[in-house]
Amino acid sequence: MARLVTIRDQLVMDAFVELEQRHAELAEMLVLHMGSRIKAARWMCSRRDAFDGRTGYDVIATGDMDAIWDNIIA
Repeated sequence: MARLVTIRDQLVMDAFVELEQRHAELAEMLVLHMGSRIKAARWMCSRRDAFDGRTGYDVIATGDMDAIWDNIIA
């Protein structure tokens, strides 16, 4: 079980590294708002009511970057 947690955590961080490379300003704002990279990375992977049960990555995939900005700033 511990190995699976380690793998999951690495995937969460790998996805966030991609976000930093593709959308640096958004990633930076997330880190500032959440207080750490790991919290920002986990937030992006968590399903949110504000996104109708989707993750931040799901929202980006649909092209609705404004929804994430609006949620960070709110």
